[in-house]
Amino acid sequence: MYKRVTITLFAVLFAFSVAYAGEVEFWTWTSGESLRLENVTMDIFRNARPDIKLNYDTKAGVRNGEAVLLAIVSGTSPDLVTTHQEWHFDFADQGAFMDLRPYIERDNFDLSIFPKELMRFYTGPNGEITGFPWQFTTMVMAYNKARFDDCGVQYPTANWTLDDMAAAARKVTVRDSMGNVEKWGLHWGVLWEFINLLWGVSFMSEDGLRCNLNHPEVIAGFKWMADLNLSAKVVHTDIIGGSATFPDWVNGKVAMTLNWPHYITAWGAQLIDEWDVEELPYGPKGYKVGRGATAGWAIPKGAKNPDEAWEVLKFLASREAQLSLLTTGRGGASLRALAEHWSRSNVDAFQFKAPGSLMNTGAIINSFNYTVIDNYPIGYAQMRSMFSRNVRRIINGEAPAEAVLNEVAQQIEVMVAEAMAAKAN
Repeated sequence: MYKRVTITLFAVLFAFSVAYAGEVEFWTWTSGESLRLENVTMDIFRNARPDIKLNYDTKAGVRNGEAVLLAIVSGTSPDLVTTHQEWHFDFADQGAFMDLRPYIERDNFDLSIFPKELMRFYTGPNGEITGFPWQFTTMVMAYNKARFDDCGVQYPTANWTLDDMAAAARKVTVRDSMGNVEKWGLHWGVLWEFINLLWGVSFMSEDGLRCNLNHPEVIAGFKWMADLNLSAKVVHTDIIGGSATFPDWVNGKVAMTLNWPHYITAWGAQLIDEWDVEELPYGPKGYKVGRGATAGWAIPKGAKNPDEAWEVLKFLASREAQLSLLTTGRGGASLRALAEHWSRSNVDAFQFKAPGSLMNTGAIINSFNYTVIDNYPIGYAQMRSMFSRNVRRIINGEAPAEAVLNEVAQQIEVMVAEAMAAKAN
């Protein structure tokens, strides 16, 4: 976790390094094959704009933000940097990034290409645009058609509620003669991270000081999850969150999973059963919510060549670049590019093991319209690990939801108070 560093105007303006006009230093945390694939997109820019030398390099400490802050305060800022949801908003609040509005207004750039909910994350309290999204994850329900067919159960629909999903999970769970589960009805992925939103409550209070996990509605949501696991015994909980590998799914032992499209499509290369996706179910408050996450790009304060950096940033938001990022699996957040990428013509190129899978691509496209980035506090990555451990206590019946969530909320509020005190100092 990064240590908060106060940014001063002196540090921003005082530079120790030399950069040349027409050169863009672009820092990222990715490496290896991921970096190679991202450079496929960067090469399109390099070929189109030979007048701008683009250096896209891995830099230690970018993932947690430390390298970015240290570069800004020492006057050695890169021209562009990849940012993460865990710290972008906090850094922007400190004035770490340039406001892009002058460029946007000058070039008449259309911000509506990005989902409104997503751009809210990159917008400051006074309308500042502090960056552009690089990645935006959404969630859908994937289901194994063979499992539903074998049990004589109708496939999921976009009108399903959580209770409909639970009822179907009971019907498609397969048990042996002793009642032991052989095939699970449901894997709920990271449902625990947005169950509060489905029950109508944000993670934190509006002022960001109080954690709402001990709200009665949130407690009710976790009780619902615990009951589905303990009483119905239909939930596969070996992987409580998402994972790039899920053997029980690809081996046909799970009927439904709530997960990210990039994982689901990757698993499709191995799953022999025909499968498809559907939108997430409606929650008890009558609306759909999916957990969103994002990473982005920003021009740090003190960048030596911000004009050239803007040209790179503007290119990365273009249809050509967005489709390239989506095709290589390395990002993409434009609504138009997402719709085009998930169209039938592109899905055919996935070469799934079971032909005829992923017919309902519209479910993925629609999911971006109800995906929400919750108001997570500073340092959520550390809180998330503690939260996840305690969720297991609830769903495994080790402790009641009320007691656990009160404890978790108190711990988070202490951590937030410590972060706020550090900010004040």
